Amino acid sequence: MKIKKIIDGKKYNTETGILLASQEYESRGSWKHLHEQLYKSVKGAYFIAYEGGPLSRYGIDIGNRQVSSSKGIYLISEEEAKEFMAKHTDADKYEKEFGNIQEG
Repeated sequence: MKIKKIIDGKKYNTETGILLASQEYESRGSWKHLHEQLYKSVKGAYFIAYEGGPLSRYGIDIGNRQVSSSKGIYLISEEEAKEFMAKHTDADKYEKEFGNIQEG
């Protein structure tokens, strides 16, 4: 997914960011399709690039009781990035990004 967006005067770009983890539900074309990718920018900020069908959490109201799919980017905190990676990637990738974690 190729997306660029300016947020608070800074550019976030999926082509230059480092992809850390992703999740996808339903197939493309489904009204419930959801695709999220966690990136780290070249300056170290975490962001989610997303695409979502009309009935996903990213569906947008376009008026006249109609909904549309959407795509975009939004920033997240390091804690949110940790949660996303813990859910959607393996322990090795998580520890590569955030350091060693104590055994349970």
